[in-house]
Amino acid sequence: MGRLAASLVLLCLWSVIPTVGAQPLSITVAPGAVGMTLQVVTPGDSLRASDGGSRLTWYDRRGGPRFSKVTVSTVCPGQRYALRVTALGVVNGTPTGTVELIDGLPERDLVLNIAHRVDGSSMLRYDAAASPADGRGPETHVVTYTFTRQ
Repeated sequence: MGRLAASLVLLCLWSVIPTVGAQPLSITVAPGAVGMTLQVVTPGDSLRASDGGSRLTWYDRRGGPRFSKVTVSTVCPGQRYALRVTALGVVNGTPTGTVELIDGLPERDLVLNIAHRVDGSSMLRYDAAASPADGRGPETHVVTYTFTRQ
């Protein structure tokens, strides 16, 4: 039996939404590009792939009584494959759980309750899945992480 495979490339971007009089803010994702190949685990089953090698880091040097958060969104015109991201091992913040990334949907919360003046980080796990009916071929997501006030 032939092997079904589809490839998925994630290009991660990040942005910071500053407020008036804001002090330095930072958010980074490393590595900035992740490649995954979806493969059949069991004949007739869906194609699946996971990658847990990305790290998200942030800091907020602003003061004030409010917390910050990290949101996530994707751009992938013609999206065929399911893509989810989970923040794991979060330091300085509360993860919201697994977030499904769908082209065209607004940003979704990934990490909440980020305290100011304390560095934070998490590992990112991407999970992708497709059924044979989704077709074959590459798909590229531009995933954007945004750091903003909660």
